[in-house]
Amino acid sequence: MSRECLTFDMPLKIAQITDVHLTLEGAPPMGINMQDRLRSVLEDLKSQNTDLIVLSGDLSYNHHEEAACNWIKKEVESS
Repeated sequence: MSRECLTFDMPLKIAQITDVHLTLEGAPPMGINMQDRLRSVLEDLKSQNTDLIVLSGDLSYNHHEEAACNWIKKEVESS
């Protein structure tokens, strides 16, 4: 089996955002508005011309909170 390696002329900027624990249901955990924080982080990464953003860990505070995951997807796609 042949293995090819990708080469880049310039460094690749990769950012990882993990364990957002976003909730759209009820009061935010510990009073922290994760929507505002995530928007701020995404704006910062955009201004730094980040090539790839990796989201990992617990994205929603309540497991399988579909609305929170959809909100995150919309924000990432629009940034």
